[in-house]
Amino acid sequence: MHKFSLGPLTALALLALAPTSSALAEPVKPVSDTIDMSVSVEEWVKAETARVILVVDVAGQGDGGGVQRADIIKAAAAVADRVEWRVIAMEKVSDSAGLDRWRTALEARLPEAMLASLAERAKRASRPGLQIRVGAIKFEPTLPELEAVRSTMRKKLYTRIKEEIALLQQVFPDRQYRVENLRFDVRGGPQQDGDSDMPVARPQRSGMEEIIVTANRVGGSGGGGQEDKLVMEAMVTLGSFITPPP
Repeated sequence: MHKFSLGPLTALALLALAPTSSALAEPVKPVSDTIDMSVSVEEWVKAETARVILVVDVAGQGDGGGVQRADIIKAAAAVADRVEWRVIAMEKVSDSAGLDRWRTALEARLPEAMLASLAERAKRASRPGLQIRVGAIKFEPTLPELEAVRSTMRKKLYTRIKEEIALLQQVFPDRQYRVENLRFDVRGGPQQDGDSDMPVARPQRSGMEEIIVTANRVGGSGGGGQEDKLVMEAMVTLGSFITPPP
């Protein structure tokens, strides 16, 4: 009978290849415990100035658009100075007599104190061959005014979420919750044309007419210092990693 013995190196190799209990055991994966919730706040945003659109009709004088543009800006400044008038539309139209004229829409932000006599000033600034009228007046907040209020609302929502996390820590002391996902939704504020889901049939208009009609549809000549209510909702997911028992 022959006996075989394993050398020390061979024995070590076999031990290394042998499965161990730690290698066979699967690692414990953490489980995320989540809570979905929503919190809301509301604020009022106030328009400190009014959006004003002037319409200027100038009798046609050839194709000297550059000269007419300078005259139009000067005419608008006669209605309200110390403000920046911007040309937002310009088109060439023909009247019933077949004469051409340039129709221009200008926009500026005016304080409430300048609005009372605006129509009268536009009438006085008009002259033969150049007619000025007020196309629309709308109190609506500027983008910086809106963003300032939205920033305040987000700060309030962050505080509310922090309070909810602190409350959860009291109720579930073995959990460490944190924000996993956060989304904001804003409702209210100035309503823009087309916000409604209901289709509305409207007559075909020129670009100039659409600008004026849209501005009036947004609010017309609303009262001074008009305020709009904003509602901001935060949809938040709070999560905590937990390790299940073996």
